[in-house]
Amino acid sequence: MNNLARIFFPKAFQLVLGCGAEPTINRDFMHLFRLAKQYKIPNISIVTNGLLLRDQQIKEIIELGINEIILSAHGLEKINYERFMVNGKFPQFVHLLETINKLKLELNSTTPSVRINYTVNEENMIDLHAFDSFANNYKFETFQVRPIMDIGGKYNKLMDENLSQKFTKLIHKIKNTCDDKNITLLANTLDISYKKKNKDAFIIDSVYTYLSPNTEKQLNLDIQNASLRKYKSRVNWYTNLIKGILNKKSTNKDSERFLKYDII
Repeated sequence: MNNLARIFFPKAFQLVLGCGAEPTINRDFMHLFRLAKQYKIPNISIVTNGLLLRDQQIKEIIELGINEIILSAHGLEKINYERFMVNGKFPQFVHLLETINKLKLELNSTTPSVRINYTVNEENMIDLHAFDSFANNYKFETFQVRPIMDIGGKYNKLMDENLSQKFTKLIHKIKNTCDDKNITLLANTLDISYKKKNKDAFIIDSVYTYLSPNTEKQLNLDIQNASLRKYKSRVNWYTNLIKGILNKKSTNKDSERFLKYDII
């Protein structure tokens, strides 16, 4: 972790733990937060299902001034939440929300803000009807709705375009509640099956760096002796950046699925 921080953190303007794997499985994940603050990264957040977060960790997250906790939730009521969240228990999830807000109040802190990351499919879309009740009972700052995409998980049935009108109506209904409660609403309503080309996808290649436990092996990179320059060389960063600027086209097919959110 120290070597990763040495290489990447001095130039980073944002650090997000998670995005593809559950970060709290690693017992030392809090150390990355401490390193991020040490290197003065301006924006720091975590994407987690929250199942392994403990009160003491939440307290330290607040004390460190971490900007945002992004909680994955694939149901707003018990049945669908526990169906689509592996090993998840709905009472534990809402208790986590209550604990975060309770500790923020005790520590007189406005951060981290809480974002609910809702991955919607045709089977849990019905829970969006319960948003008004959920928002009345629990406090959070952002609600993000993402139609399911195939990222290799157990459930990969994409939403069909014929559900687009129904989904959009639900989003507009949710927007009314969000406006009343000062909740930011992020949603992809224009391309729910991720078939449309994204003209801005090339930007991701130049600003986004995904690191995993396999990065060192995949790139044949000795992290202990590596530098940011060596990493960029291994991933052809400069070449891809020039291609992106000239062609306005991403060299990474996965990038086409990103940057689909609008602030509704």
